[in-house]
Amino acid sequence: MDPKGQDILFNSEIRQKDLMIQMLSERLDEKDGTITELKETINDLKETIAGLRETLDEFQRKLFGTGSEKTKQAKETEETVTTIVKSHKRTTRKAKATREDQYGNLPIHKEVIPLPEEDKYCPYCNSKMEYVTETFVREELRITPAKYVAMEKIGLAMPYYRQEFLMNQLG
Repeated sequence: MDPKGQDILFNSEIRQKDLMIQMLSERLDEKDGTITELKETINDLKETIAGLRETLDEFQRKLFGTGSEKTKQAKETEETVTTIVKSHKRTTRKAKATREDQYGNLPIHKEVIPLPEEDKYCPYCNSKMEYVTETFVREELRITPAKYVAMEKIGLAMPYYRQEFLMNQLG
């Protein structure tokens, strides 16, 4: 081969190698950028995990911590009565207070719940019915500043039919 052909062949090989080097360096730069992004993502995820662990610890402290022990202590501080028996001491709980004990000295205000208009008339003869009895509906305790009043709700009960009406029809 002539020297000119060898120079051309040599130069083309050098260009190919330069292009190959340039491509490889570009790929390395891309990989370096990707690695940097992934490291930043990993650091962000580590921070998120640390924050979530702190939140979890706080919730566990609230659920299982001293707050739950306070309610147990409050139950244990109930008044007890101690009775001395021959061989040991017996402690029993004090009896629960009844409604009469709690609300016995409060004034009672009775509130009457009016019947709807259609229930006040007999379904057969359409005449006005009289009240037969009162029905207890519910009891409320209304608390106003510095004043307690026990409330009883009373519903008025009407008969489903009037006996007079039936007696007149039967004769």
